[in-house]
Amino acid sequence: MPFARLATEIWSSLQQKKIDTKYVSSGHVMIARNEVEQEKLLAAHEIYTTAGLKVKVLSSDELKCMVPDLTSETKMGLFSKSDGQSYPFTTMTSLLKYLKEHGATVINHCEVLDFKTSNRTIEYAITEKGKFQSDAFLLCCGPWTTEVCKKLNEQVVVIPRRSQILVSEIVNKRRIHPFVTGNSLYLRQTHAGNILFGGGGSWETNGFDVSNTNYALEFLSSRLLELFPTYSHKQLIRAFAGTVELTEDHLPYFGQLNTFDNAFISGGYNGHGYGMSAVMGNLMAYSLTYQLNGRVNPIHDPILSRFSVARSKKKAGKLNV
Repeated sequence: MPFARLATEIWSSLQQKKIDTKYVSSGHVMIARNEVEQEKLLAAHEIYTTAGLKVKVLSSDELKCMVPDLTSETKMGLFSKSDGQSYPFTTMTSLLKYLKEHGATVINHCEVLDFKTSNRTIEYAITEKGKFQSDAFLLCCGPWTTEVCKKLNEQVVVIPRRSQILVSEIVNKRRIHPFVTGNSLYLRQTHAGNILFGGGGSWETNGFDVSNTNYALEFLSSRLLELFPTYSHKQLIRAFAGTVELTEDHLPYFGQLNTFDNAFISGGYNGHGYGMSAVMGNLMAYSLTYQLNGRVNPIHDPILSRFSVARSKKKAGKLNV
């Protein structure tokens, strides 16, 4: 939670650098439809409050006032005013432009085949587009983390799993302002007016298959209509799928690798990588800078060490989450 709060602060400032994030401090509402979900949200409320977050418990009527199209058949909700949302597509396009304008070289669609190492140092990466030498390396490989780490004989367990998103036609009026989670999906209304909804779960396939399925179209649509029954006449205009990266304890890996002094990792964000990327990019930039300058990272212990790859299992096994 402390990292998420820092990420929110950074996201809200990126627009000043002319990075078109479409970021808005919309807040986040979590919905419980039955007593089991209500019990979980009340337990979460206690955790959030202990962490210093201002989270409000909402009645069914208060939920209806906040999200007018929401069904009245809800038990309760939680609302966090400090949360926000942005639009990944414009963010990535403008971020790449910003990086190139400030001297960065971006090489797209370039597979890492191997590494040349010496003692506790990576000398260069061997790719399908040549060799790349560097004083330090940061592995941000998402769901491919395990495979890339194997090339360095590092055991880091990250399981890839499909997640699917559906997109509705444009809803002209702003009907959903806060980011909504509940009923096994998450959803939001974009700046253009489309409703994005979907997600993943244990019912999805582990692996790198990013094709959409009829099952997901029916399952996610039915879940949406249970929350928003008046949307039954809205048209779906597209669907897409991606791959999320899961870890056994649902916490990410970041920091230095076990056996290399100039190699770092940032991965395993369990579907939250986009939101956390701002603060984690900042943290890893500092970590590499300290390493290159021969300094000890002052927050490595006891904070960052909790997310070390040292906690990963020695042998990769089946992950049940």
